[in-house]
Amino acid sequence: MANSIYHSLQLKVDKRFSKGMSVLVAYTLSKLITDSNNTVSNNGGPAANNTTNTQNWYNLRSERSLSEMDVPRNLVVSFVAELPFGPGKRFLSASRGVGAKLAGGWQLNGITSYRAGFPLSISAIIAGGGNRPNSTGQSASLSSPSLKKWFDTGAFLQPASFSLGNVGRTLPDTRGPAIFNLDLSLLKNIRLAERAQLQLRFEYFNVTNTPPFGLPNTALGSGAFGRVQSTLLLPRVGQVAAKIIF
Repeated sequence: MANSIYHSLQLKVDKRFSKGMSVLVAYTLSKLITDSNNTVSNNGGPAANNTTNTQNWYNLRSERSLSEMDVPRNLVVSFVAELPFGPGKRFLSASRGVGAKLAGGWQLNGITSYRAGFPLSISAIIAGGGNRPNSTGQSASLSSPSLKKWFDTGAFLQPASFSLGNVGRTLPDTRGPAIFNLDLSLLKNIRLAERAQLQLRFEYFNVTNTPPFGLPNTALGSGAFGRVQSTLLLPRVGQVAAKIIF
């Protein structure tokens, strides 16, 4: 029914510093090639609105292209840092009693992630024929894409009835928007007893409030063809929580 091939280079750096600080960096450089769309993406995955059905089951070789789920670059940087306040730390080390409980036990955590965009699948409605348009021979990639025109819509033509379009299942050099996200949390640990502590958590997701844009409209003939009209995930969100650990 389908074939796929995946190659990747995965790098990981985990550095633990003194005084309660550590940094983890993970980077993946990869390529996923298939000759059919992914059933996971069809069932509500991140590329659910970016799939195109197989155009010619008698020639799967012509369907071979980048997968709708291909992510060529993925970078995640996380850190944990115990703040230098309270007994045994650089600042306020002489504090005692209630002052020591207020000053010490603070920890700052962060996760920064960057993911390249998914490949685009251009579709077309062809009477009695396939489901993809023809190419003019020009790349649809733009040097400065915008939300109103993410790719060159003039690079595609409507095929004749009862024919198959010659555009690949996904475009080789044109992708949807990349996603950048930064999450931060500030934790406060308060020792209540020998085996119990209270943890206060102040957490922010998408701290920079960077809009994670969705994929552009890829249906040839649509009035919104080439436009980005949606966002993914959530805008900046903050929350406060308390936990008792015992």
